[in-house]
Amino acid sequence: MNYRSPLGSTRVNFQTVSVGEDYVKICPSSEMRIISILPPCLIAVVLLTELLEGRKERLPNPIELCAVVAVITLGLLLFWYIQGRTVTIDESGVEWRLLFCKRRLSWAKIHDYGLSYAYWGQVRLYFSEERLESDGNGKKGL
Repeated sequence: MNYRSPLGSTRVNFQTVSVGEDYVKICPSSEMRIISILPPCLIAVVLLTELLEGRKERLPNPIELCAVVAVITLGLLLFWYIQGRTVTIDESGVEWRLLFCKRRLSWAKIHDYGLSYAYWGQVRLYFSEERLESDGNGKKGL
């Protein structure tokens, strides 16, 4: 689903692409962020409801409580993972951000770039520090 927003960005399949005068930024859309956190939260609510329903005389089992905390933690980690994925292309080069990691390639270090076609019709943009050789059919080993 592609549409242009009034704020100068375009949404393409759960990603927001912001284009400025001197940069392009690709990050997960708000829908993708919600989708990443919603299932674990729903599971946690269901588990908590089952644990606390009709248990006024005794506390829930510690293993059951640990399972609820683990599901909530997994949901938060997935949300932070999705939230932290960003690619910024500007005049100085390309920058990837993933959670607490950041990698930057200057244009001087980039020797190959292009589009890679993946499963289910996905197209991925790639940048490489080395020249990638083609197999003769126009395909490169990434």
